[in-house]
Amino acid sequence: MRHLCVFVVAALVAGSAAAQDCFDGLAIFPTSSTCCSNWGDGGIEQSGQDLFMGSNTSLQKISILRPNATGTMTQVQQVNAPSLSNFSANADVLAVASATITSNGQVLVYTKVAATGQYALTTTITSTQSGQDFARRVAVSEDGNTLAVSAPGLSATDAGKVAIYGRSPSGVWSLSGSLTVTGSKQLGKYLSFWGTRLAISEGASDKVHVFERQSTTYVLAATVQNQSAGNYARGIALSQDTLVIRSLSGTSGSTADRYEIFELSEGTWTRQTSLSLSGSINFDFEYGVLAVSYQLGSTIQARCYRKQGVDNEWANFFTGTSTSGDTSFAGGISVESDRIAIAMPRFNPSTSIDTGAAFLFDAVYVDCNSNGKRDECDIAAGTSVDSNGNLTPDECENSCAADFNGDGIVDGADLGRLLTDWGTCP
Repeated sequence: MRHLCVFVVAALVAGSAAAQDCFDGLAIFPTSSTCCSNWGDGGIEQSGQDLFMGSNTSLQKISILRPNATGTMTQVQQVNAPSLSNFSANADVLAVASATITSNGQVLVYTKVAATGQYALTTTITSTQSGQDFARRVAVSEDGNTLAVSAPGLSATDAGKVAIYGRSPSGVWSLSGSLTVTGSKQLGKYLSFWGTRLAISEGASDKVHVFERQSTTYVLAATVQNQSAGNYARGIALSQDTLVIRSLSGTSGSTADRYEIFELSEGTWTRQTSLSLSGSINFDFEYGVLAVSYQLGSTIQARCYRKQGVDNEWANFFTGTSTSGDTSFAGGISVESDRIAIAMPRFNPSTSIDTGAAFLFDAVYVDCNSNGKRDECDIAAGTSVDSNGNLTPDECENSCAADFNGDGIVDGADLGRLLTDWGTCP
């Protein structure tokens, strides 16, 4: 059995002891408890081995962490993020949006230097027009060569637009185009890249537009709408041929969260299902896994959803709860390859201030006996025996070769199975 979410916390402080080989959760705290408060309230992102934690309340910086030689998650750098709106990281690029740093807004573009692993500020992008809420959202394409910057406007009647910037082989960023949609209302509220696609939501309507890159330009390919009029998008995520839209009822978002899931088939985006997940804080979606963070009183919960069962329907396949931290608060959540990270900006481990924390979880593991623990952890703890050393607990392996149906008994059913399969193997 393969799982894609683990949410049992084991508090290990980055920079102190090496992460153990078997863990179900890893708590990462700021390097200094006096450096800041609400660490992670500006968002959380992952790119490769790098983890990015944004701090907007006091520090106005983005902390960059990655595993050291012993596997311990360690802060390696902090970069400036003044008046942080949001940020995006992919490949070797970190883009920081600051919608209110000036009357025009700006985007700071950092590039990872291969020789040092440090991120250097290489470009500052500003708008020439004020009052458009430029740099409200930013998104970096998977290859790191395209940057989308939104300017949804300040009024519900503003059309909004999204500026597209391209990076030349020499590393120079330049404006390559501007995306608009006839009749749109605050286009650019949320952005999401995947491959050659860019999804853009409107801020004052229930529409999400999907653009496809054709050569060097992006062309509007489809427009999808939420299930009920007035359910405005409060987050979108593209992954492969699936689009997830988080919506709240009406402009105030006063009722239950709804996650609309659309899939692309034969050129048409079709709604597959709608999940009502009341009380959710944030979400991320990648490679078929929808991870959602929740705030439940003083506890944090993560739930993971995917298609499963004979009917291939979307269902919750893992729910985990952490009670660590008296004033915990679930913030952003990020899925990257085999790692899930969740920001807890009001986590208070022992100090008088809410320093904040990030929690990392194994995203893929094998649990053949379905006890909620990774097989190698069972073996290491001695709760399972692995007599042949193949990292699979003995209780999961069939020691009786004639028990073809695996029910623990050799009987007529096994003989029938043998006779049914008698003959030349295909």
